[in-house]
Amino acid sequence: MKELERVNSDLFSARPVDGDLYHWKAMLMGPKDSHYKNGVFELTMNIPPEYPFKAPKVSFNTKIFHPNVGEHGNIFLKMLKNEYFLPI
Repeated sequence: MKELERVNSDLFSARPVDGDLYHWKAMLMGPKDSHYKNGVFELTMNIPPEYPFKAPKVSFNTKIFHPNVGEHGNIFLKMLKNEYFLPI
C-alpha cells in the first residue's frame, strides 16, 4: 500500500489518514476528455489486517454518477469482494 503514495499521476493521489496504514483517503481527478472533467472525487480505502488475503473496502465519499457506483458510494466490482479478490 505504501506504493500508492509514490504514484506519480495528475489524476490520482492517496495518503494514509493520520499515518494509519489501514485507513486511506484517495483523490481521483476527472480526465479532461471525459464527462468527469473538472471533477475531484474523494474515496475512502479501509485495508483489513488480513490484506492481501482479504479485499480492501473502497467507497466514494464524493457523489459520482457511474454505473459501477451506488447511491451511497459503494463500488460494484467483483474484484473488491473477498470471494473474488486474488492476492498478488
